[in-house]
Amino acid sequence: MQQSAVRDYDCIQPVYVGRFQCDGRLCDSLCCRYQWDIQFDAESYERYRRLQEDPVWAGRMARELTWEPEMKCHVFHHSDPDGCSFLREDKLCALQRALGEEILVDACAEYPRKTHLMPDVLERALCLTCPVAAKEALLAKEPMQFEQVKLSSHRESYFQRADNAEMIRAICFYDLQWTGIAILQERKLKISERMRMLGDFLKQAEDLAQTGRGEQIGALGEAFPAKQMSSQDGSRTVMPDGDMETVWRMLSDVTQKSEDDSEETHSYISRGRSFLAKADAVPEAERLLSLHEHMLEHYLVNEYFMELYPCAFMGSFTENYRVFLSLYRMLRFLLLSVAAERGALAEQDVLDAVRWMSLRTNHYMGFMEALRETADG
Repeated sequence: MQQSAVRDYDCIQPVYVGRFQCDGRLCDSLCCRYQWDIQFDAESYERYRRLQEDPVWAGRMARELTWEPEMKCHVFHHSDPDGCSFLREDKLCALQRALGEEILVDACAEYPRKTHLMPDVLERALCLTCPVAAKEALLAKEPMQFEQVKLSSHRESYFQRADNAEMIRAICFYDLQWTGIAILQERKLKISERMRMLGDFLKQAEDLAQTGRGEQIGALGEAFPAKQMSSQDGSRTVMPDGDMETVWRMLSDVTQKSEDDSEETHSYISRGRSFLAKADAVPEAERLLSLHEHMLEHYLVNEYFMELYPCAFMGSFTENYRVFLSLYRMLRFLLLSVAAERGALAEQDVLDAVRWMSLRTNHYMGFMEALRETADG
């Protein structure tokens, strides 16, 4: 089977994506040591099938590569407790080092990149489960910048398709996306105020879309941040930060429903329970978190862009916003509880909490479903 033809794309991405380079020596090859099941498309399977005829690779290939009837594809299992059987002691991939990146299945070659195929352009960001990607995305002091670049790739089968041009035009998706990002990066406001403003914008945009005035969303977006900052409108009722006990219960409920029994999760739940009893610790914890507000901002911007909010899943803009708001509330709560327990909050604490959240939103099948149910409740 021949390799798919290379195609050229216009790609919009955060500038940090261009700085990222995958090197297992920088992160202890976490993605290769995690117990993933890597799905194969037909083209990738054909490349790996040929390796089974090579005595150098055949043993490991036969042991790990199996057909999964329910998934209707071949799957490569990381059955070794130490990770992928092709992972070398120096934390590099033996297959890639010997045969080049082209031999790799799409997931191995592309992760942590997450790419959406839009009607006229690609949109690409990095999943923050990767600690190297997270440092590139979160540590910069300045607002996250975006760029348009040329991208050549033959791995279109890995891209997530969002190519319904008629629908994207009807809801003025790009106005929703870029106005949302502009609001999240409005540093004259606290994060909580930005989240409230985002909710106001999406509610008004939804009203326009539902009453057949979707073409006005662009004009709404152009003026929204400045207009809202000067407005004295007291009608807003959304409380972005949420009640602490309610957020803890949501966190507990979602992790229980998604059968998340990890030691790290138990630690966060327990720490959060203790934090609820420390009302006097809240002001200092909030002060410590404010020192890392740029990291929280970067997480929200990256998530909003990467997951195509407010169209991350089927449902109204408001329903999408409630889920996005819940992610913000839970991450904020985790960080406050860490700060209260330790009397300090380091960059690594934020990176750890973001990785915990990103693992669940991207790789725990039941987490987002449970979160949607809870957010809508």
